[in-house]
Amino acid sequence: SRGDRAAEVRASVGLADALNTQFKSGEALAVLEPLADAAAGPADDVLMVQLGGQLSRAYMFGERFPDAIEWADRTLVAAERLGLVREIADTLITKGVGYGGVGRLRESIGLLEAGERLAASAGLTTTVLRAQINLTSALPMISPSAAVHVAKQGAELARRLGLGHGLTIVVANGAEAALPTGDLDWATGAVDSLLTLDLDDTDRAA
Repeated sequence: SRGDRAAEVRASVGLADALNTQFKSGEALAVLEPLADAAAGPADDVLMVQLGGQLSRAYMFGERFPDAIEWADRTLVAAERLGLVREIADTLITKGVGYGGVGRLRESIGLLEAGERLAASAGLTTTVLRAQINLTSALPMISPSAAVHVAKQGAELARRLGLGHGLTIVVANGAEAALPTGDLDWATGAVDSLLTLDLDDTDRAA
């Protein structure tokens, strides 16, 4: 209402991040798409990178994978020029999921692993966990045992960080991958331990 465009975009990016994390991509897009043209204006370059990253992520969750990849590429060009390691790592992960969605599975895994390594090198632990969560979804089609290995790492990281939502997803993915590998002691133990936590209804249902 004050006409402060930068503040409007900044608040919208934060809101979209929260909505995307809850898998509410439609609501996130409703917030972000009206602002997409701002990326071409004389605004804060870093903020525009963050806007593009959240747009890509919302398209990815909405399974509009070509749009997600297009916005990821636009975001990565600008983020690389500005040296924004956090945004590069996060957008590599989003693009990796998008590649998986269009059937480019091994490229998807490569991008996810690159995002994980870059995030780890910069101490971005929550981004590392995001990469591990998505790897446990992609790897079972290539190597269930590799998916279980990543899930164990991700579960340990999520517990250490106190991230119940992330812990729920990585354990659920890992437990499913464990069915053909025989790692059932780990899977049942991890799920039983998870159910002792104070989870919200969505996570508990999963």
